[in-house]
Amino acid sequence: RMVSITDRLSEVTPRGRTNVNRIDLGIEYSARFGNKYFVEMAPEVGRDGNRIWLNTRVDMTPYERKEKIREMARNLGIALNGRPVPVIDASTAGAHGHGLSIAFKVKDPQGRSWRAEWDGVGRDYDSRGKVIPESLRGGHVEIVTPKFVPEFKEMQAVYTAMEKTGLLPGVSGGGHINIDLAPFEGKPKALARFLTLFHENRALISFMFQNLQRGHAAEAVRVTPKLAQELNNFQGTETELKRLLYNERYFNRRIGRKTRNVQIDMSAYFQDVIPARHLHLDFDMKNPHDPWRPQFRVNPGIRKMEMRLFDAPLDMYESSMQIKLVRALLDTALNTNFELSGNITGFDYERLSENPEYANRELERMCRQLGLNPNEYRFFMARATAQARQTLASPGFMTFEQRAQVKDLKIIKGVWGEALNYQRPSSRAINSETRHWSSVATPEAIEFLERRVEAVLRGEELRENHVPSDRTRRALVIGVNCRQVFRF
Repeated sequence: RMVSITDRLSEVTPRGRTNVNRIDLGIEYSARFGNKYFVEMAPEVGRDGNRIWLNTRVDMTPYERKEKIREMARNLGIALNGRPVPVIDASTAGAHGHGLSIAFKVKDPQGRSWRAEWDGVGRDYDSRGKVIPESLRGGHVEIVTPKFVPEFKEMQAVYTAMEKTGLLPGVSGGGHINIDLAPFEGKPKALARFLTLFHENRALISFMFQNLQRGHAAEAVRVTPKLAQELNNFQGTETELKRLLYNERYFNRRIGRKTRNVQIDMSAYFQDVIPARHLHLDFDMKNPHDPWRPQFRVNPGIRKMEMRLFDAPLDMYESSMQIKLVRALLDTALNTNFELSGNITGFDYERLSENPEYANRELERMCRQLGLNPNEYRFFMARATAQARQTLASPGFMTFEQRAQVKDLKIIKGVWGEALNYQRPSSRAINSETRHWSSVATPEAIEFLERRVEAVLRGEELRENHVPSDRTRRALVIGVNCRQVFRF
């Protein structure tokens, strides 16, 4: 049966004392700009495995993009409050490691801050490590909610503002769901149970809600046999769970990526046992003067787990169904105690898309376990089947693992060290934003950086001899003074 859209669509019926519908969440919605951009790329691939940018023929200027994001924030403020409210420039120097920050925030009737910002910024650098202004391109608008219990009218306000601004919801960005860990305080067994539940159902959840092309942003981390065994029916302390997650490397160790680029980022939970040498300011993965390093971004005042795997929901219904799935996982973890298999599933797009009977059995099994109605998720199964078949059949398609192998993005193993034996006390808590990296780059990072420098030098050589299309937009030819847009 079709489920009607109601204010309570995202809620589940709790099976125990904890009402998971009241657990605070934070959601990061994404939307594409209404225009397409066109670039001229070299026919060859750089030494870093990436295509070489030559010229942007059609796109918005950074100033136009800034005004569009300001407009989104203004329209969001109106949709939330029913009237215009002040729009505050929240651009931050050093944001995302590259400092190309365009962000505005507004407040809702409860005084909570909502933010609209530019994310996924396409860019190239010269050999001095400076951004080439004309190379700034693409990306998407990310709409960041406050920490709250989302209501349907608030989700509706996000999509109303997108439509009024001319932005398009889509999979160009993620739809991260951040979960407040307060309900798990003193309950490490329940949190371990949550992760076990996710691992058991990871293949199906990924199939429905993570596009095959987004593996780089939310990689399915390898769950070691030891981690799987100990998470299932965990009996230890919070410190022991944190040490287990760190020592079994429940984070991204791939060079060229950041530790948080995984399906569920748990680093805010186990931050107290991460060696201090790995806690420092963010870095820019694309800058040829900024080497990759083992780094975690943490804040002692933020205790959450971030489900990064979700694609940006296309509408309020999909957003509600994603939230409902997360709440069902929370409810089963906190309010039930039936035995779990502890089986680990990974990406299984091919089998699920080519075998509808198997896919349907998996959906019904998961929904029985989590207390969900499978009919509410059949549409997403059908959509995922069509998308997966199309993607898998496209010429030259490679999984993220295959692309990482081609680009030689190795898993770095020898630098992480062991978790601290005891948690840092609150008096010695570390905020990574207050610390600078002071270690030495690993041999793999140096080799990776050398390849990136070679690619940058080759790009400069090719651009020197390249004649841009005479159809290049005039505003992009003139160039942009980035200091008027970005706070360097």
